[in-house]
Amino acid sequence: MRRSDSRRRRSSANWRRYCGNETPSWPETEGIIMIVVLSGLRSMLEDVLAEQRVPHITLIPANAVADYRPAGDEFPRKVVADWEDYNALLSAAAQLEPMGVTNIVTMDETAVRAAAFLRGQLGVPGQNLHDAVAFTDKAIMKDRLRQAGIPVAGHRVVHGIDNVRKAAAEVGWPIVIKPRMGFGALNTYFVEGEAQFDELLAAGAFEPETRLPGAVRSTKVTVGLEDEYGFMVEEGIDVAHEYHCELLVFNGEVLYALPGRCAVPVLKGAGGTYGSALLEEGRTRDAIAALAGRAASALALETGFVHCELLEDRSGRLLVGELGCRPGGAMIPHMLKLQHGVDVPAIQASLARGVEPRIDWKSSGSVVALRGVPADAGRVIDVTGVEEVRSMPGVVDVVQILKTGDTSLGSVGTANFAGFVFCEGRTSGEASERAAAAAARWQVVVEPTTSH
Repeated sequence: MRRSDSRRRRSSANWRRYCGNETPSWPETEGIIMIVVLSGLRSMLEDVLAEQRVPHITLIPANAVADYRPAGDEFPRKVVADWEDYNALLSAAAQLEPMGVTNIVTMDETAVRAAAFLRGQLGVPGQNLHDAVAFTDKAIMKDRLRQAGIPVAGHRVVHGIDNVRKAAAEVGWPIVIKPRMGFGALNTYFVEGEAQFDELLAAGAFEPETRLPGAVRSTKVTVGLEDEYGFMVEEGIDVAHEYHCELLVFNGEVLYALPGRCAVPVLKGAGGTYGSALLEEGRTRDAIAALAGRAASALALETGFVHCELLEDRSGRLLVGELGCRPGGAMIPHMLKLQHGVDVPAIQASLARGVEPRIDWKSSGSVVALRGVPADAGRVIDVTGVEEVRSMPGVVDVVQILKTGDTSLGSVGTANFAGFVFCEGRTSGEASERAAAAAARWQVVVEPTTSH
């Protein structure tokens, strides 16, 4: 009997013991035994693995159970308390250890550290906890980038709102106040001076954010700025343009680097205007791709996705804002698929199986842009313009999220939009203008909810 057959039989028995259900048939691919997926925000990866019948177990945090909507239920799911409960993760590791786990993967930034912790406990190759912390703690990230010669804004770590003014005096007003862990501009504010800081403080702006899915709410991503973990006071850059770059790295080699320009700098549009357009070939695109690649290398990424945010100031200086060890959010993967044929979930499934991903590139010669459709908080009582938008010039796709009768939590940072419009054009500017015009025709009317 081959060794792989023996491992499959042992893993099958342990699957039944751990999951309490019938064991799916094991694939014949040599060496692939068991993948553990940490999920909660989106189920795209496990949906693809299920479609490919790749054996896997999905771990989700308890606070994500109510919102979790996978495509099927053939493969098992297990619940852990939350991603920052390391005693619960130790217990999960002990149960998983006999199962011959070959890979531990996640597409969710909130689970990056937990995935690295489990790899260390189970001896599974991949990103370690040291590097996972550098990808998720913005203060440690900026320190490592600066040490590698990557241009970043100056910052201070602050414990307590009362220390903001001291830190601001050191880095200089204006400042950006942000959590040490986070994404999507959540709890992040550009503050021009002391007067605006006092106004935000009085308005409760720095309190914990509650208008988010359960998978996010119990993590350090949404804590208030008085949390004992501390937060960042960062030099406020006068941003002329904000960019992002989507990278895929495999065994230390960058397989692609695809830059885009934000419709407006994220902090200027947070909670309202959000959009992006992929860039045409040229020096700007090349410079962004090169700097993003250097930043990913400085944080020791060997294999995986990176979403890198970059800032260009009024003098033309290019800086790295921050990086996430994940694909871009807010429908960026769909934009990549429309323009380039890049299928992010399928690529992640290949990485989970330890296989170099195959990318079937396509290009129509046009540039694709996206635009989010905001909605105020409340119950949606009317949605107009969606069908009209579908027929507008350059529109290649429309994704509607909120419909009449749904509840809108209100746009928060780059999250919670009512829908997205995707347009193509001869240039990124034309595509972006078309997307903005189309999104403006899409109206969402809400009835504000009242608390009693």
